[in-house]
Amino acid sequence: NSSKRSDYDKESLNGILNLKVNPTMSYWTDSIKRLCELLQQETGKKVYLLLDEYDVPLYKLYHCHFYDKFKEIYTKVLSYCLKTNSSLDKCLVTGCLKVSYESIFTGVNNFKCFDIDDQKYSKLFGFTKDETKAFLDYFNLSSSFDECKSWYDGYKFGIDDIFCPWDVTNYVYEKLDTKDYAPK
Repeated sequence: NSSKRSDYDKESLNGILNLKVNPTMSYWTDSIKRLCELLQQETGKKVYLLLDEYDVPLYKLYHCHFYDKFKEIYTKVLSYCLKTNSSLDKCLVTGCLKVSYESIFTGVNNFKCFDIDDQKYSKLFGFTKDETKAFLDYFNLSSSFDECKSWYDGYKFGIDDIFCPWDVTNYVYEKLDTKDYAPK
């Protein structure tokens, strides 16, 4: 609905969002790059792209014996979207497989890989104790911290005790919905 967008831009965006074109290799590479361009034009800022769980399709296709064919396509898409995308400022890639061991990023420069053993960033892999307390406080659930801690403070990354964000968030959701909720 932006007044900054031309009818062509709007039609292009709707085509991407509604898969109104034949999804070929160039469709996927062009679509991600085009979305980044439109976002940059709209905001005046380069885009931060999040590729969450990049490795899930690779892992699943490996077990279905389609890995080699898919890896070739994935490599082309990622290289085109990340390396030649002038609208992109940074890209954050998350996954369980270590990026540097997988050749799908061969066309991308300046990759930095941080894992859970990296003490400089270990607090970024979940909620810290203080963040969990603040989260519970925000929802007036500070009295539930000990219960939450006993269930969801099970990770140690680097030197930091980390709470699972997914579990803590769901815990709060359940507590807000049912005050006497108890984890099982």
